[in-house]
Amino acid sequence: MLWRRRHEQPIKNMRPWLLFVCNACLCLHAMSLCLVSSLAGQPAMKALVPILVMFSLQNAVFDSFTMFATSLYVAYRRTHTQALLADDATADEDKFDRRMARIRKLSWMLSPQGIGSFMAVSFLSMASLTAVYAFIACPDLITSSFLDAYVPVESFLRITCLYFTKIVVQCVFVALLSIRLRVIVDKFGVKAILRTVAITALVGGVLYAAVVDPLMNPIAPNMLYSILFIVILIDCILVRSLVIPIYQTYQPDADDIALPGEGNSAVDALERFLHSSEHRFKAFRQGRLRRKQLEEELRVENLLFWRDAEAYRRTFPSPDSSEKAVLIWKTYLRSGSPLEINISGNTRSVFDAIGPPTAKVRRGHSRLTVSPSSTVHTWPLHLLQRDVFRPACEQVVALMCDNALGRFQRDNPDIWDEFINETQACRFSRIDLLKASKPATTKEYSAGE
Repeated sequence: MLWRRRHEQPIKNMRPWLLFVCNACLCLHAMSLCLVSSLAGQPAMKALVPILVMFSLQNAVFDSFTMFATSLYVAYRRTHTQALLADDATADEDKFDRRMARIRKLSWMLSPQGIGSFMAVSFLSMASLTAVYAFIACPDLITSSFLDAYVPVESFLRITCLYFTKIVVQCVFVALLSIRLRVIVDKFGVKAILRTVAITALVGGVLYAAVVDPLMNPIAPNMLYSILFIVILIDCILVRSLVIPIYQTYQPDADDIALPGEGNSAVDALERFLHSSEHRFKAFRQGRLRRKQLEEELRVENLLFWRDAEAYRRTFPSPDSSEKAVLIWKTYLRSGSPLEINISGNTRSVFDAIGPPTAKVRRGHSRLTVSPSSTVHTWPLHLLQRDVFRPACEQVVALMCDNALGRFQRDNPDIWDEFINETQACRFSRIDLLKASKPATTKEYSAGE
């Protein structure tokens, strides 16, 4: 499902690859627990190895969910900055550069490199700290097998408390951040997932420390029961946080959207609504009571791309069509662009033929030029077409229909009803004109004779 969402269809839920990382860490943690319990009696299994593996993977699990929650807030801040940049692209150079630098920094924090760097540093730091502490305070862990090693109770409690304290702090942070994310519209229950994971981890940790851990004996079956308890808990979180949200993205939209007449799709209706007037375009972007609707839904770049792509389509052909196409590509379609839109991999691959940079240029003053001072790229002749951006436009409009149109209708019924009534009035006027232009019927013609 993840591959299909990435390559064939736009991804409707937020941060799906990071959800996958979270649950990959959960799976690895569960597998490590099962592996350690089955190999605990092997003489070659030194005690330090399973302790490092279990604690490190447990640390990675909570780091991944912490970064998932943080990435949502960072994505909202980046979207807000993108909207300011697009609204005021002709501002002074210093303000433009500051906003671009902020977008680049936030984009790096959202990228696999940024999130992976944080998780790698956390993983290596905690693993190194545990190894150094074990070498100093518990040398028996390095030379003895898992079941034969003697660890002083005080030393083991210090290691456990270190990880447990870090996990408790992260769980509280995730729970608080999920509340702080109330400004973001949550169609697929992502904020509820974060709260569920944080609360479940806290309650499960307390139950494990208070009930299961005192019963655990390394040479008794109680150890296997404790492992089973943790694995079941991990499986429940995995299903709740990965399987259900991604499955919901394949379900039809539940909102009842009023359409102007039969045979009209929501995509066609939304495009005609956005084309009808600048006032309606701004209303759809801002929402009710000047709330930044598409910023709350992390979708403002889709609307801005549609606006600029339609402007390119209306003015094509023109002497600067190639330059405008390159600007749209650099602003919305190139990987890592300041307003990168959410489209399928297949659609994005159409633009892979764009040539390498050839020279430096300065930023212009067109509203399309919201990319930073950058290099010139060659726009391929076979892509210099009026409808070259049309497939991407259809995808982003479909996403806006799924994510924003129903709520816009509920929040702004007067604006949408006005559009529907206007559309239907025009349709009925055309029908009346067609009837009036038809020749008289055969019966009337015969009577006239």
